[in-house]
Amino acid sequence: MTITDLTGPAAAPRERRRLVTVITASFAALAPRSRRPGDWNAVGMAMIKRSVAVVVRGPEAGTFLVVRRPDDPGDPLAGVWGLPAVTLADGEDERVAAVRAGRDKLGVELAPGARLGQASADRGDYTLVLADYEATIVDGTPVVPQADASVTQYVEWRYADDPAVLAEAAARGSLCAQIFLEDNSKKCGSGAGQLVGGTGSPTDCMNHHAEKSPRPGKRRCRSWISSSGEPNDRR
Repeated sequence: MTITDLTGPAAAPRERRRLVTVITASFAALAPRSRRPGDWNAVGMAMIKRSVAVVVRGPEAGTFLVVRRPDDPGDPLAGVWGLPAVTLADGEDERVAAVRAGRDKLGVELAPGARLGQASADRGDYTLVLADYEATIVDGTPVVPQADASVTQYVEWRYADDPAVLAEAAARGSLCAQIFLEDNSKKCGSGAGQLVGGTGSPTDCMNHHAEKSPRPGKRRCRSWISSSGEPNDRR
């Protein structure tokens, strides 16, 4: 029996259904068996992992929440300070996932704000696509680690006022840190932010982000502080 026998005009409906069943079973056999529902989206034969990270505003103008990953020898970002993040579940909206990041990783309720940007990177057996969102805590106080051991939990958290705290994570390939630093540099370059401790040029601001630790007396850029001294709200 040939393909023509199964698909041609003279083919019986039963034979056509049989062909569809065979093709469907073949693709199912090729699909990775180790992936969990909600972790991945398949595009052709390429695997795409979609995630969101949250830039949580602190209680003081210009501050934001950072978390430290555990010292896992198999993690390329082990021990570095970064932003809370989660992987999207199947069909989950990014803003819904941003709220879930607060619950699952920090034990707080978040109100997501502006989308700061998106980036992607080849991670070998999959492509990571990640977006950063601003967020504000509307209920609760951060506590780490949370109880869910099925996902990466953090070992420390704190508020920072210096974007350079994310420089090491960005250098190691952290997309959420790279997006955050790029967004801050753009705002400083466009005049949306100001330098703490006096006036300064956009070049001063962007050079500061490239440093892992600022030089003594170097002015810090706080892109969330407007010319009036109030936090910028771009929702």
